Parts: sequence; C-alpha cells; structure tokens
Amino acid sequence: FENKDMYLNSYISLVSESIFFQENSNEDGISDFPTGYLSEKVWKPIGHSHPFILAAPSKSLEYLRNMGFKTFHPFIDESYDLENNDAQRLELIIAEVNKFASKTKEEKDQFLKDVAHICKHNQELYLNYTSTGMHIKDCLNIIDKLVNIKTLV
Repeated sequence: FENKDMYLNSYISLVSESIFFQENSNEDGISDFPTGYLSEKVWKPIGHSHPFILAAPSKSLEYLRNMGFKTFHPFIDESYDLENNDAQRLELIIAEVNKFASKTKEEKDQFLKDVAHICKHNQELYLNYTSTGMHIKDCLNIIDKLVNIKTLV
C-alpha cells in the first residue's frame, strides 16, 4: 500500500524505528541491544529516493553506511546517531527536526537539490541490493549477534 505522493509532497521523512529506547542500559545509557536490525520503515524513503532523519538506536546510521548507503551529513547534523543515551539522542533528533522545519521554502528546495545525489545512490543500492548477495552476509551477522545474546530482554 505504498504511495509515492507523500514523498513527492514533502521535503524529508522522519523515520521512527520500531525500537528506539533500549533495555538493559548501564549508567552511561549504553545498552547490550544487538544492533544491526532496521525495519521496513527506513527502507521506504530510501526506495522512494527521499531524504530522512532516523529516530532509532544509536549507530543505526553507521550501520547503514557500513552497508554502503550514504547519509545526509553535512546537510543534516547526524551527531545524534553517536549518542548512546536514549533521552539525549531523542532531544538531539527533535532539535534537528526543528532546525529543518525553521528553514525557508527556498532553503528546503536547495536542500533537496544538495542531497539528490545521495538519495539516488541509496535508491540504486537498495533496488540492486539482493542481486549483490550482500544480504546473506548481513543475515549471518544478525544471526551471530542474536545467538551470542547472554540475557533475555
């Protein structure tokens, strides 16, 4: 039931992943949550060649970059992805959304022009992803992380 109109009629997607707040965090907010899982939510804007801000566990953007996808720094301050403390990461994401919302129409139009090459790269990689065999390696990494979990959430 995917509809391209919402992507054509907006400048950016705010993607809220299924998992954001992580269980079993230590006093520094660092969790033993096995990173490496992203739901379909982030793949939708990528498939539609649309820029996004990702509200997800820390290092989710790093995970995407390790798969060969590009993210939107320096056009978006993505330092939020490095913040392990969930509440602080959420505040950084909110600040970035507010900063984008305060741009003029002309600035938002320029933003779309500036990131078009990133969106195109991501869409092409996404559409050709399964043909490269990369998905097998990623699945094995996720399975390995899940098998090595020491505690149940």
